[in-house]
Amino acid sequence: YGVHYVLNEAIKYAPSLAQADISKIRVGFRPVTFNHAPMFGPLPAHENVFIATGLGASGLNIGPYIGKQLAKIIKNEAPDIDLAAFSVEKIVQNKL
Repeated sequence: YGVHYVLNEAIKYAPSLAQADISKIRVGFRPVTFNHAPMFGPLPAHENVFIATGLGASGLNIGPYIGKQLAKIIKNEAPDIDLAAFSVEKIVQNKL
């Protein structure tokens, strides 16, 4: 797959992109956890530090939803989902 796949898919939706000049391509990491589940929430032993990572290739799709859940946690509101499977502490300590 990779960059060529993404470009070919984009051209399906915007055919004029086929005529575009590409001056630079950048790619990033797609981090995953050992169990392929994202982890998000407070970072243990670091007050007021929250993280969201491990989304892998689904980060662009699920990232906004995870961001919304993380915002609720930070504001001391109840998230929409059970966070046990996504616990930073449990995943970091490999306790799932």
